[in-house]
Amino acid sequence: MDYVLSWQNIDNDGNSFVSGKRISTSCLPELDYGITNNKQRCLILYLSKNFSADIKEIDKLHLSLKFVKSQNAIVLTLKDLMFSNLFDDLIHSIYKEIHDKNEDKIIVQLFITTFLKWSEFFEDNTHSKMTKNEVQGLFGELHVLHQLIKSNVGNIDALLSSWRGPYKEPHDFVFSKVDIEVKTIQTSKNSISITSEQQLENHPDKGLLVSVISLNDDYLQGLTLKNKVENIRQSILDFHGDYSLFYKALSELELTSQNIAIYNNFKFTVISDRQFNTQIDNFPKLTSKELPKAISKLKYNLNLEQISEFEIERSYCVS
Repeated sequence: MDYVLSWQNIDNDGNSFVSGKRISTSCLPELDYGITNNKQRCLILYLSKNFSADIKEIDKLHLSLKFVKSQNAIVLTLKDLMFSNLFDDLIHSIYKEIHDKNEDKIIVQLFITTFLKWSEFFEDNTHSKMTKNEVQGLFGELHVLHQLIKSNVGNIDALLSSWRGPYKEPHDFVFSKVDIEVKTIQTSKNSISITSEQQLENHPDKGLLVSVISLNDDYLQGLTLKNKVENIRQSILDFHGDYSLFYKALSELELTSQNIAIYNNFKFTVISDRQFNTQIDNFPKLTSKELPKAISKLKYNLNLEQISEFEIERSYCVS
């Protein structure tokens, strides 16, 4: 990004409807961020004087969008500072969509479409609290996602879309040539749990890797789920990705930028990251293709020492 949002440098004495600053001179539309006379953060899109718009007000719990006819501008307002970081990400996403556009009709459509897509992330969702094992499993998936982003910087949106674990699909990451199943364990354990006959079943035309993330509880120097999410968020920003793909996946887990902090008592350090190729001959696995139809909901453990011959050099380059 060629700009920084410096909210602390903007003030509104209450006499102006909004006090704002241009986001970037390289942005073709006139896009400002500012403070309303109610001391709320906002994003303002000024339209051409000859452009006529019939835009209905949208008022949500933590966001509002309305057309101010006197300014010929669309004003998107944040009503709750608890969502300030998420609002910054929404601004970045809108900027990415419209910064190089010069036709008002297209700009307005992209602005409103992006707002509607993001508005669901600003809702107060009920959240079923995760167990420590579930937190640990998610930590491992986020670790792998971050490694994938850093290893495949040219196609970040496809990588974000490849994360299917939150959607309860058979494999945690799905690509055109290979899938990745993530297993996260404490270093004191020497086995991984296979929780269904589909988990190690590969598509006929591609491979299946198992990434085993071993970690320790580390309450002094470890990272929390929130730390992991913030690190991935920064990488998405650095590589100009679509934040909404990541937030959509987190929302499937009923996680928001606010409630994820309830897991700050769990802190982990990754000790090892190993990969095993399940397509090598004689890899020990039970899949639905090999089982009698009467058997279902199968669960079993794989001893890591016994499958060491199937370990391969770790690589997260999937392009």
